[in-house]
Amino acid sequence: MSFNIPGLSVNPFEKDLVHQPRDTPASVASLNQTVLDRLLVRFEQLKSSGQTVSGKAELILSPAPGYGKSHLIGRLFDALSGKAMRVYIPPFETSSTHWQSILFLTIDELDQVTDPSRWLPGQPTQLDLFAENVLRRLLAMAMRNGSMQVVQGKLTADDLESSTEFSLRNAKDQPSLWVRDHFLNDLLPILRQQLAPLRLKAAEWPRILFRYLTAGSGSEVRQHCLTWFRYEPLDAEIASDLSLAKAENPVTEPVENVNVGAWSRLYDLCQLSKLHCPFVFCFDQTEGYTARAELVAQFGHTISKLLAEATNQLTVVTANQAIWDAKLLPGMDIAHRDRFSSPHMLRQLSRAEGEQLIDLRLKPFSPPAEILTSFKDSKWLNPLFTGDRGWSAREFTKFCRLRWSGEKPEQIGRRPLAEIFQEYIAEFVANAHWLKFDPDVFRWLVRGPLIAKSEIVCRPISFSHGYFEFLWQQRDLAELRFGFIREGPHNQWKKISELTLQWVGGRPGKTSKVIFFRTTELAKVPKPTWKASGPIIRKALESGLDLIYLTRDETAQLYAARDLYNEAAAGNVDGYSDAEVLDFLAKELVGWRDRLLKSTPSIPPPTLPVGEEIDGQRLITELRSLVKRHKFLSVSEAVDLLDNQFSEAAIQEYSSKLKEIEKIVHPKSTLLVWRE
Repeated sequence: MSFNIPGLSVNPFEKDLVHQPRDTPASVASLNQTVLDRLLVRFEQLKSSGQTVSGKAELILSPAPGYGKSHLIGRLFDALSGKAMRVYIPPFETSSTHWQSILFLTIDELDQVTDPSRWLPGQPTQLDLFAENVLRRLLAMAMRNGSMQVVQGKLTADDLESSTEFSLRNAKDQPSLWVRDHFLNDLLPILRQQLAPLRLKAAEWPRILFRYLTAGSGSEVRQHCLTWFRYEPLDAEIASDLSLAKAENPVTEPVENVNVGAWSRLYDLCQLSKLHCPFVFCFDQTEGYTARAELVAQFGHTISKLLAEATNQLTVVTANQAIWDAKLLPGMDIAHRDRFSSPHMLRQLSRAEGEQLIDLRLKPFSPPAEILTSFKDSKWLNPLFTGDRGWSAREFTKFCRLRWSGEKPEQIGRRPLAEIFQEYIAEFVANAHWLKFDPDVFRWLVRGPLIAKSEIVCRPISFSHGYFEFLWQQRDLAELRFGFIREGPHNQWKKISELTLQWVGGRPGKTSKVIFFRTTELAKVPKPTWKASGPIIRKALESGLDLIYLTRDETAQLYAARDLYNEAAAGNVDGYSDAEVLDFLAKELVGWRDRLLKSTPSIPPPTLPVGEEIDGQRLITELRSLVKRHKFLSVSEAVDLLDNQFSEAAIQEYSSKLKEIEKIVHPKSTLLVWRE
């Protein structure tokens, strides 16, 4: 027997895997509520003292795959919205730049609004709020201790800390304008004095926070500030425009110093957070560290250092119990094993909770009462929950999915990996904000599926400058170097070009290239303004420097591949092992290997993709009204009903900004569902 709701073309129980912590479907409130409550108590203790009381990472263990580790993190993130800066951290891929990986994820998180699903035009980013509060608190401290005595108007220390009229960002009242006008020349030295007790690694935080805060959204100045926050180097003229001393401009080499510099930024952010709100770092998919012994050891060291030195932060770690006990914990140095709390164990769904889950999944589609009653027939439910038996949330959702479609578990084998992979790709295509440049994805690809089942040998390169990290060798036919730079100033690209020309020139008769991947938000290289370095960069691009400009769909495929592998390592891919998934991906992505091995560099696009001009507020308003009225409809139907004023890509993007809309993604369509 199968079930049907008029107008509903998808299975309401289709979604059973959470890819990102904010990608959480409606959940049974009581399930794992005890664990969530414990984490929230730890957070409140942190707020009171600035330190975790236990001095340990909060360890969440799942007895088996499917108990909802990522889903629980999503609930934690939702509960702490506006109270904490929440950073989701999948596995890093190298022990030499692991702090850089974590810092990149942190800055990417802070450079978006607190709740992306409640978007408004001109809404401040989390970094805007961080900068505003930190600088205002410093100004208030200076007023109270007498360091700052002359302020326009009747502005008091209390006003600086709490007034809604005053704002360093964009308020037009006289005190706000006066402080902005006098900040860089007169007030900045005073604020640096207030920061002395925090013992920051960098002295220019007030300056760069102020420049970021007062720059327009998307402006070059704001992008330069983000570069500094990420501990990436700035061109000398840009550093000069920002009035940065040479010592305050991040270094480009050696790579060890880059990693230390990234840690110093993270340390400073945690120190400064005492003037704003705490950080919550969530390390998920930790099974991915088991790919190499040095990653497990580095993971243990990373958690230990974060807990020992970084203040005002709560660290949460998730894992499947079997892998934690057998591989992760034994692979760490003994000194780091006690840095984790006693496990918070996740539990199964009870019979009553299973029925609640059914109600939650079906409610948005307004099923007729007879369908709901028939679906929850005790003849089906009773055998599933005999005695004290329960199920993981994912396994029970799978039973529901099969029942809805009229299939029986014993008749169903594993779904083809190709089908599962297409679903992962569709999720990433539908969530463009997941596709920002992540060097760890490309590191994993280059040393993993792109060379699996091939004659290519991949080995790390030990250069102090760190521009090139891996070398491919294909007998005597080809040698390829790979680097993973996000932006890079012109002098850095100039040096890369010089090194490329020198290396390629010494290897006649074989394919020799240097490859960098570029996602859609990154600038084209060289920039038109690079008059001095542009010619040599263009020469290198003609002679062996290959910049791979990825489309959004290409990025989605590559990012989905890594997510699929990590989920397989955690046992979350329909019983497929990580080895089986790697073998599948090696075949699925073989075209990428062929593309990279071509003797001629890729032809770059004439311009980078440009987003369509959208009246975002109008789209949000009309989309909210449309989905609320129809309860559920596909993205393509939404395009038609909105008279083709907006593209499918725009509706995909902006539907993610509405808390009331859930997206159920399929390879061929995306369903928009209204949730009260």
